[in-house]
This record gives sequence, structure tokens and C-alpha cells, in this order.
Amino acid sequence: MIIKTGLGRSWLLITIREGEKHQVKNMCTAIGHPVMAIKRITLGPSSLGRLTPGEIHPLTSKEIQALKELLPVGQN
Repeated sequence: MIIKTGLGRSWLLITIREGEKHQVKNMCTAIGHPVMAIKRITLGPSSLGRLTPGEIHPLTSKEIQALKELLPVGQN
């Protein structure tokens, strides 16, 4: 989804369920849209919200449990 455009740039929202290293960059490059920056905003059940550079997002107990539930049986 295109979020905004301007000054020869576009901001996109891309959702993928599973990704390999550099997948988003490779997909965009393949269609002629080089990637200048990528910002991950969610990972599984955890949403990063608005973090400042260097700030961390401590996981809540609910997020930890939800991540454990995503693991294959016997690994959580």
C-alpha cells in the first residue's frame, strides 16, 4: 500500500508473513523501486509503536506468551 509520495520517493506499507533476508529490498528492486530504508513496525504479536533511535521495546508477558505459541510443538 502506498502511504505517501513526494520528492521522487514513495513510502510503502508492505506486509509479509514470513520473510527471508533482504526479501522486501529484493522484491522492490525487482520491479524497479530501489529501497533507501526499511522500518519494521511489528514482529508477530508485538508492535513497536513509535520508538526513538536507540530506544527499546520490552516485551510484555502477553507478547512473550504469544510468541511462544507460534513456536512448533516441543520448542516452547
